Amino acid sequence: MTKPSSSSLKKELAALPIARIETMDQSYVLNLREYLFANGCQVFVNTGPTENVTYFFVVGDSNFVKKTLAFRHELGKKQLVICWDTEGHESIEQFLGLHSKIVFVDPVPITSDVLSEIFTFLFTTKGKELNMQSSWSKKGTKDGDGSEIPHTKVQAESLDTHTEESLKLPSTRAYEDVQKRRIANLITDMFGKKRDTKTVHSTDNGQNKENLKTETPRKQKLWLSYLVPIALITFFLCMSPFLLYSVSFLIRGWSLMSAAAGFTEGKGNVVEAQVKNERFWSGYTHLTMPFVHGTMRFGLGDKTIQAFERVDRLSDLIADAELELLAMNDAVLSMGSSLILDQKDKQSLSPVVAVDTIRKSIPSIRNKLDLAAAYLQSFRSLQSFPFSLPAVQVQIEKAIAKIEKLRQVSEVGERISQLYPFIGGFRDKQRVAVILQNSSELRPTGGFIGSLAHLTVSEGSLEEMRIEDVYALDGQLKGHVEPPGPIKELLAQEHWYLRDSNWNPDFSKTSQTVQFFYEKETGERVESVVGVTSSFIVRILKVVGPVDIPFYNDRITADNFYLKSFYYSQANFFPGSNQKKDFLGALMEAILSKLQKNVQSGVAIMEIIHDSLASRDIQLYTADPEGQRAIEQFGWGGKVPAGSACLVTENQPPCVFSYVYINESNVGVNKVNAFIERSQTRSVQISETGTISETISRKIQNVSRRESGTGDYMTYLRIFFPSGSILTSLTLDGKPIPMKDIKTKRSGLPYGELDTSIPNLNGVAVVFEVAPGRERIISVAISHGQTMLTENKEAILTLFEQKQAGVDQVPITTTITYPPAWTGLPLPSTQTGRVVAKQGYLEYNTVLSQDNEFLIRFMR
Repeated sequence: MTKPSSSSLKKELAALPIARIETMDQSYVLNLREYLFANGCQVFVNTGPTENVTYFFVVGDSNFVKKTLAFRHELGKKQLVICWDTEGHESIEQFLGLHSKIVFVDPVPITSDVLSEIFTFLFTTKGKELNMQSSWSKKGTKDGDGSEIPHTKVQAESLDTHTEESLKLPSTRAYEDVQKRRIANLITDMFGKKRDTKTVHSTDNGQNKENLKTETPRKQKLWLSYLVPIALITFFLCMSPFLLYSVSFLIRGWSLMSAAAGFTEGKGNVVEAQVKNERFWSGYTHLTMPFVHGTMRFGLGDKTIQAFERVDRLSDLIADAELELLAMNDAVLSMGSSLILDQKDKQSLSPVVAVDTIRKSIPSIRNKLDLAAAYLQSFRSLQSFPFSLPAVQVQIEKAIAKIEKLRQVSEVGERISQLYPFIGGFRDKQRVAVILQNSSELRPTGGFIGSLAHLTVSEGSLEEMRIEDVYALDGQLKGHVEPPGPIKELLAQEHWYLRDSNWNPDFSKTSQTVQFFYEKETGERVESVVGVTSSFIVRILKVVGPVDIPFYNDRITADNFYLKSFYYSQANFFPGSNQKKDFLGALMEAILSKLQKNVQSGVAIMEIIHDSLASRDIQLYTADPEGQRAIEQFGWGGKVPAGSACLVTENQPPCVFSYVYINESNVGVNKVNAFIERSQTRSVQISETGTISETISRKIQNVSRRESGTGDYMTYLRIFFPSGSILTSLTLDGKPIPMKDIKTKRSGLPYGELDTSIPNLNGVAVVFEVAPGRERIISVAISHGQTMLTENKEAILTLFEQKQAGVDQVPITTTITYPPAWTGLPLPSTQTGRVVAKQGYLEYNTVLSQDNEFLIRFMR
């Protein structure tokens, strides 16, 4: 861990309030100094700055206090005098300022209990003086016969004006009798009926004793009749702060969760109302907090009370963040409406203002979310009630995950605002081709291209949008374009068309091919290309809800999308048909039409965009070099390889980078990929000499039952690995796969061939079939050229696997076996799966839903 720079340390210290203490005895204020330091103050004793002082404390006898205040009376926003003299109280008051308070204490070290009471007085009361000296507490006076007579505190003035002889007090017994009669009369006057004094007071000769005896039971019953309601009222008054504190916390939590749900549902008015509700009840929390925390501190301890205080600050942070997210939400909707939905008249903000709003709001939102996540992380390790409860821990984990997702969404918003100048048409008009890829017929960058959306953007607003069927475009191609070998041989295509232009796994290379074909077939050039898959469309449907497609007279939802897509992609299918509009194209038209009428939550849509970019269900390309560099830096360009080297940090030991990418293409001309399931293992072995080898095995299951449009899954599967590595084995179901005979056009299935489509990577392709109801396992063994720990005592192994667009999830078990004498330490990485660690063995159980990366530090 690198040490923080001096400048950053100064900035952190500058943010802390300054507390200055002037004292006669530094040992006397040790507890005070520790208390201030523990509560986030910079503390200076008998020295320090004279400007920007928040708290100024003077501790000593009356002469020291007066002398100090005479020279420092304007120092500090709050002043507190702690004086241990028993005399001279009034003489000090003339030195106190408007914001000063004074506490009189005994000349003994201050305890934590005394400190707590002092600071409660300083911050929560309006009085200016607090006397805590034992010499002023209640004492007794002795009468003539030596018995002690208690009395109330004697003021200094009365002691000066009365002599001991003038204080003539009754005997102890007489004093007690007088007090009993006084209290009895007082209670009778308040609660009882008015009665004759002759029946109340006893006389010296014993008259009225019988009346007093008969009155005693009636008095007891009267007392009991009032005692219960008094006790209940007292109990309620004592418990009401606790009840109000608890209820206010619960309502605040419910309000924040309701506001979060409002974002998902696109109800900005709900978000605003719930945040206001949280603010209202926050006032009651703060009102009751001093009393409740002061009482609970004895039973629960300081750590638990501090945790509750952090929960309070966390609630305020989340409320602030939600309000700022609401402003960003409106800006995102304005930008999206102008850029995609052609709503120039409806937008509340211009595109430039919307982008500027997003840029300005995101740093503040991110800081608040980071601080909220830090608070939640601190609750994980608490063992006290209620934080240790399993149900509470589950909610904490969910909150951490949600905050992390919101942080990622804000990061996506910031990056899109950085790309906006390149794709918004501010320099020149931007023509964008959005290729809609059907993942039910898997292709290298996500799926078969059935249709395209052509967008024209200028000055941040959409000028034109049209959705075009790919077969109608391909019918306009003039001339011959030679297709890649697999397309020609496996798809039996003599010509290369736009519909098969996404054959290269690298989306930037595919996009250039799309630009070429689109210009050849339409005569128009597009500057940018966006690729989306079926999975992205399903995510959008979850937000916008059911969508009606007039052309098909059907309603599509997120739940029935794949079934409907499969059905309509097969019904009355023939190339070049003008009677049938492409299903995905018609659906996208309907989705955009619904968004124009009912714009949903900008934050929810940003969350969908984030997830889709991470899983490559959205991929971007622009011909602008600067814009393309930004896209690839963000990891949104579908570049192969996505990772090519270890991340270099200061003082990092040598690193070995192992890259794997498995890419499938359906060459069976069917939609069977909706019925394909996958799982995978990756086994890495490190020998005593440091050599590294690994075996990757993928199991592919065809769970279809020969429904219409399905059948055998014929796949052209490519495996890419580092150029310095050597392929040592290639098997299908445990049997070696023969390599293709170059002299012949095609070998019998299965067969393998080398693939050189990606520079600086070795590639091998295998063609094989998986029949309905069957499963097959393709395995490849690789020996890496690099070694580990031959000269160094430490090294890092990075295992990287790139995820293919159009393949939703692949469960993966990754194992690393290494010499038992070595130490293997998993490092933080993008992977969040379960890790099993034993001597000489590590195992990760994860799901490939986005690029996976493991980092392990080895030591010997």
